Amino acid sequence: MFPLTPNEATLIGGIGGAALGAVFGAVVSIFTTRYIVKHGPNYSAQIDSTNEALAALAATQEEMRKQQAGEIQAVAERHVEQERKAEAARWKPEPRIESKVEGVEQVNKLVVKSPQSFYLTGVSLIAPGGGKLIDYPVDQGVASTGFGVTITHTSLNKVAELSPTFFQRYTFTGSIRYSVQREKDGVSYTGDIAFHGERIYLNNTGFYKLSG
Repeated sequence: MFPLTPNEATLIGGIGGAALGAVFGAVVSIFTTRYIVKHGPNYSAQIDSTNEALAALAATQEEMRKQQAGEIQAVAERHVEQERKAEAARWKPEPRIESKVEGVEQVNKLVVKSPQSFYLTGVSLIAPGGGKLIDYPVDQGVASTGFGVTITHTSLNKVAELSPTFFQRYTFTGSIRYSVQREKDGVSYTGDIAFHGERIYLNNTGFYKLSG
């Protein structure tokens, strides 16, 4: 190391002191600026404004979430309703006209069956022109997978009297209207089953025999 003269030592010391002073001043200036920004009069207002903006954004997001959830629920409910209607359209019991001799009489019945339990809510005799002639009594409070309703001889007289073919060939046509309601969900169905009738005799007594 080369020895320094007094003048050189003084010069180097002055330069070093100036440099250290500049560095120290810069550090102090940075910390001072940060302190002023943090604790200055606008800092609280800036924080409040930021919090308000965040709260508004959160509220908007929550509203959008609720709206989306509502739309999803509405779509699901429409889908369930469509499925219910489609199932209702597919479901209906199987009706038939049953005619057989019981004792000394020819007995005609409407028989309605289904694998699923249901209520028989109404049975009516319909004339060839479509008008209702009579309602048969049914027990609407009983659920079952099958019902049989007697189509009485007296009620069939009404159809025969309205049919021009009865006075020519002793035959007539009509239909039975039945209404049902499925027990599990209340799905309803109404249908008609057409029949052909003719007069027969058992032991010299006149009866009607239906087919359909």
